[in-house]
Amino acid sequence: MNKRLYDTVGLRMPITYEEFVKVAERLSNIKKHGTCLEGNAKNFRVILRSKGIYLVGSVATFLYGTNLHTLTNDEIPLAIYKLGEILGLDLFKAQVVSLDLAQTYHTCENPAFYFDCLGVHPTLDRHTKIGSLYYGFRTDRRRILPKQLCFYDKNAEIKSRGHQVVEDRYLLRYELRLRKQLQKQLNLESPVTADMLMDEGFFNSLLRFYQSEYLAIKKEPYYIGVIDLKKTGTPTQTCDLLLAKLLVDRLQKSPDFLNELYTKVKSYSIYKQSVYYKRLKERFEDLLGKYAFNEPNDLIKELDRKILLS
Repeated sequence: MNKRLYDTVGLRMPITYEEFVKVAERLSNIKKHGTCLEGNAKNFRVILRSKGIYLVGSVATFLYGTNLHTLTNDEIPLAIYKLGEILGLDLFKAQVVSLDLAQTYHTCENPAFYFDCLGVHPTLDRHTKIGSLYYGFRTDRRRILPKQLCFYDKNAEIKSRGHQVVEDRYLLRYELRLRKQLQKQLNLESPVTADMLMDEGFFNSLLRFYQSEYLAIKKEPYYIGVIDLKKTGTPTQTCDLLLAKLLVDRLQKSPDFLNELYTKVKSYSIYKQSVYYKRLKERFEDLLGKYAFNEPNDLIKELDRKILLS
């Protein structure tokens, strides 16, 4: 069975004056902005100029009424054909100027738990919002980023739109949003055209690119999760939790770190009372014993299996 990958697609192509008039007659919700017209073809936003057309929308929603499941390379020709039929245009030679690659995964745990074990990306800034995780977050909505990765709770998004959620299922969505410079990002000799989206070889190269961006994210072996934070009832306890986390990280890299610290403290006679050396050791042991950190190896393995193998 082919993998699902295609969601939002942006297309652009030149048109004649006759085609401009024909398309304008077929759009709904038409508005005029200076020399251009803006309207809709089902869920697609369409912008018409005298010498060209630009349209963007979810091909999955266009074909099936929802983008819970994205399209395969076998399904997308039907979506492009039907959209072209509505507009009276042959869209297969249109240039693809933006492309969202996405899949929805059924997970064993709440999607937010997985976000904690996804660390930094080598080229994109990491930014968290409630129920979502972004790489390449834009603070200015007018700014278009060439590339953005997004992980979010799909059920929460479905609910926010007033639709019925998928009961008794955790749904994690991973999207790779390519909003401009597709030819450069995909290292191609020529621009991407709509007919390329159905090609199996091209589809597989997009799938590998989608997977490689996930692989580029550093996976965190230990993290402070919600369960840990709920154990802290005071600022002092939260500070203790953070200290314990830092100790765990350091001990992973240097297992003898605490023993070396005890030796140094004693050799320099830091404390006036000898009992303090014992208390120092007990203090660290208490910290490390009090907070049992999540070890998200199973979560990482599950994500790896779903994104890379499923």
